[in-house]
Amino acid sequence: NTCRRIRNTLQESDVDLSMTTVCRRLHEQKYRGCTARCKPMVSCKNRIARLQFAKKYLKEQPQYWKKVLWTDEMKINLYQSVGKTIVWRREGTAQDPKHTSSSVKHGGGS
Repeated sequence: NTCRRIRNTLQESDVDLSMTTVCRRLHEQKYRGCTARCKPMVSCKNRIARLQFAKKYLKEQPQYWKKVLWTDEMKINLYQSVGKTIVWRREGTAQDPKHTSSSVKHGGGS
């Protein structure tokens, strides 16, 4: 866990603190242990393409979107466990990339 890693790092520098003290100090600074938000890993090239797509269709009317066929994808975990990742973060920083874990989707359909 994070408190243990911080304590071990401090002990390597000859600073002796208990895990309780480390956790208490994190809480005093408004850090909380939270589950990392999972966001898809998107390359720079795909980010640009997605932004261009969004801008192109931004002003379309709801009637236009009713004609679009939406399909689901199947997700296969290759790079990430199905367990939760705990991160220490302050309120309002959930979407910060250092507080998220990336997912890579493969496959889909038959």
